[in-house]
Amino acid sequence: MKKQFMSRGIFEQPFMNSRIKTASMTRKEKLLGYLAGPFGTLALMAVVNQLAELYYTEVFYIDQIFGVGTYLVMSWVTRIVAVLSGFMVAYIVENSVSSQGRIRPILLIGALISAVGGFFMFFIPEMPDPAKLVWVYVFSILYNGIGVTMFSLRANMYTLCTRDQNNRRVLSTGSISSVTAFRSFSTP
Repeated sequence: MKKQFMSRGIFEQPFMNSRIKTASMTRKEKLLGYLAGPFGTLALMAVVNQLAELYYTEVFYIDQIFGVGTYLVMSWVTRIVAVLSGFMVAYIVENSVSSQGRIRPILLIGALISAVGGFFMFFIPEMPDPAKLVWVYVFSILYNGIGVTMFSLRANMYTLCTRDQNNRRVLSTGSISSVTAFRSFSTP
């Protein structure tokens, strides 16, 4: 018997259902849900990733406190966890059963983990140095290793951005570029 994730739980509650009942998307849905939402999230992730190294090396002084190479080791550990969590996310998506689909709940969970991990990556409370190192590792792994990996399913957002099955079929084959996809959605 295959294990099924999300068959019961918060994603099956009525308040999680879409209030939209039409098959076509409005211009507002296209602009906010397909362009502004993913662009804002990607821009935030790019800024956080660029500032993390500067923060840890120039503000927190991770290498001076814990020895040369500490930031490099943390980066590698985070990447290894990201690869492992990628396999975990793929397994969960493959074995998910939800009225919200397989990917949408994972996108939401990934965005929430990224938000929490991203905030606490830069908010390091006053505590002993070993505890600070554990704090930095945990929230760096939560943000980069788990949250961003779960949110990286955004590549599938093209097929999630429409309820029209013909558009989904064209988008899921990968036969058109994202610019062409956006042009096809920009008509009312």
